[in-house]
Amino acid sequence: MEGSGNYLQDRYHEEDLQRLRGFRPIDDTFMRCLFRDNLPLAQFVLRIITGKQDLVLTREETQKDLKRLLGARSLCLDVHGIDSENRQYDIEVQRADSGARPERARYHSAAMDIEALNAGQEFEELPETYTIFVTENDFFGKGVG
Repeated sequence: MEGSGNYLQDRYHEEDLQRLRGFRPIDDTFMRCLFRDNLPLAQFVLRIITGKQDLVLTREETQKDLKRLLGARSLCLDVHGIDSENRQYDIEVQRADSGARPERARYHSAAMDIEALNAGQEFEELPETYTIFVTENDFFGKGVG
């Protein structure tokens, strides 16, 4: 049984490769790996989506937890970014149409607003926020794909 360990290792490696071949950037697991610690990629994607070629991200965090207390619904931002003008972006990658509802985008935006101000800050200091859903399907049926 000298080579049995190598055989199993090779088989598992091939199974892993098969799974990897099936991943697409729209898949949550793969998206997390692509964007993790990858500020240049987040900036590139936001420049394409916003059309602002001069957009400069200063911070990026993948899977940013926004924990709510006292029974309120918590959430996790897929990709959160802050640009040089202090604008905040939430990029949500969504395969299922059911998760791309406008109400969900509104909730994400509201949660970012709550996190953005500290006690004593004026409402005028609230930064611009953008919640962007990248969907697999044309959710609104506008012929955009």
